[in-house]
Amino acid sequence: MPVTIAKRLESLRSRFFWGGSEKGRRLAWVKWDQVMAKRDAGGLGIGSLVSFNMGLVLKWQWRFFNTPDAPWVRLLKIYYGRNGGFFAKNRPPGGGSPWSRILAATYKLHKMEVVPPSTLRRKLGNGETTCFWEDCWIGENPLSLRFPRLFALETDRRCSVADRWDGAELQALGELVDNVVCSQSQDSWLLLDQLPTRARLSGRGFEIESIMCPVCGRAPEHLVHLFCGCEVARNIWDGVFRSLGLAPFGDLHPKEVFRQMETCRLTLNQKKALEVVMCAVWWLIWRYRNDVVHDNRKMRKG
Repeated sequence: MPVTIAKRLESLRSRFFWGGSEKGRRLAWVKWDQVMAKRDAGGLGIGSLVSFNMGLVLKWQWRFFNTPDAPWVRLLKIYYGRNGGFFAKNRPPGGGSPWSRILAATYKLHKMEVVPPSTLRRKLGNGETTCFWEDCWIGENPLSLRFPRLFALETDRRCSVADRWDGAELQALGELVDNVVCSQSQDSWLLLDQLPTRARLSGRGFEIESIMCPVCGRAPEHLVHLFCGCEVARNIWDGVFRSLGLAPFGDLHPKEVFRQMETCRLTLNQKKALEVVMCAVWWLIWRYRNDVVHDNRKMRKG
């Protein structure tokens, strides 16, 4: 109902209450707003037609969501979307249609917190008809508004709660990221001990003739010895660090080397360049080791 009509009807009702008519008015001893107020607020509790009209407007919202198979509801969904235009982040565009005025009225009530959006929400059952992102089924706002960056990455924005609700996967994901903490340092790469060195293969039950280093033959071949402690590796690293004007890191695990690099007094570009050089050297050492094992390549002195 338009505001002008509501005010006109309110005026006629007040005149009737005070005994007036269309031809004349009688003296009103109390403000009409006070008369319409609740009894515990000093009024007569007769209510406002404007408020009553707003209540009827919200009734349309209730009917829209509770009669999804009605022809008029399906027609509105085609034009306004699956929520019929409700729960819009911005004010809905103006228009002369009755439904546009209903949307504008509900948006105003939600914006003024007279009737918060959280008063109408989905009651979750099997989750097959509740939209995971766009329905208000958990919290006071749809998840698409609370997590816009995740929503932007979603491949199926119309997916239901049942489509995204896998208890085992959610629990596993929660346990996986629960202890993850971001620091102030730059991201970097770690070299994990997954290479098939002789000591590692023997530890996993493979029959190996010898676990000694195939390059120098002086110690068991494990990750730290191969890349840092072996005679060939030491000679290479001494030359690399000497050319860069740095002190060698010693017999450290490769992942510890990256941590030590964070404490070096180098610029960010220098650290990145050093990372590239170190990865290239590790790759060359591994290729040389494979040549020795598979092609019987001999180590040359000096």
